[in-house]
Amino acid sequence: MFTGLSPLRFFVVVMLYFLMLLGITVWSSSVDSTINISPDKLFFLKIVQAISVLMVFIIPALLFALFFSEEKLYYFRLNKFPSFIVVILSCVLIISSLPFISYLEGLNKSMSLPAAFSGLEHWMKASEDKVQQIEEAFMKNQTISDLLMNLFVIAFMAALSEELFFRGLIQRSMLNLSKNVHVSVWVTAVLFSAFHMQFYGFIPRVILGAILGYIYVWSGSLWTSIIVHFLNNGLVLIVSYLVSSNVISKSVEDVGMDGDKVTLVWAIPSLLLMGCCLFLLNKMKTPLSPAG
Repeated sequence: MFTGLSPLRFFVVVMLYFLMLLGITVWSSSVDSTINISPDKLFFLKIVQAISVLMVFIIPALLFALFFSEEKLYYFRLNKFPSFIVVILSCVLIISSLPFISYLEGLNKSMSLPAAFSGLEHWMKASEDKVQQIEEAFMKNQTISDLLMNLFVIAFMAALSEELFFRGLIQRSMLNLSKNVHVSVWVTAVLFSAFHMQFYGFIPRVILGAILGYIYVWSGSLWTSIIVHFLNNGLVLIVSYLVSSNVISKSVEDVGMDGDKVTLVWAIPSLLLMGCCLFLLNKMKTPLSPAG
């Protein structure tokens, strides 16, 4: 499979790189918990973000495949395109999962650590607030050009880079090593969530990562998870733009909500529909073989 490294050694090298990135992320989040983003700096910040994901995720992932895999870029399964029905089913899956994921987010936010870990909890909240400030600054007072820029940077570049790195590189290398689809999907989902440093959204992001993982491995193509990831990110941006532009009422964001939590009346049907979509996707699967 690999020209220079065995599956075990390849996985170890990939994980060492991931741990290095995680360490840098943890360090950077602890340096300064406050952030002041002026409107004139937003465009520059978006360009920097696009370049950073290119340098941190996309290029390293491509280099790993080029130097250590006999399949080269075919390793990611970007040469395979899923059927139209699989793409549609995957999109229905991610849309139907949103109420359940939002419900889990409400539960996650209500959790608190014991008093002995108050310092850790304070750092977690400060890190969360910093990320939220950046996201709100990106989506505040959007024009149509801002929306298009956000769709490229926040939706497309994020989807492409994260799917290439987490599903295409980490999950695939773990599948080659463990030969177990479920282990590779769920462990990668946990790493995916941990890297985002949004601790009060950790559980829902694990579920999102698992959904993307199964979509990748069952469709046999990384394009499917990229498309679905882009759709997930893009819907948030488009709804935010429509609300801020008064095209739709802000009350739309409160549908199915009880305060800041999604009600079970929406969460349970969402979970059932998710299960149906996953069942159908599994039945239609084009397996991604461990050996590639």
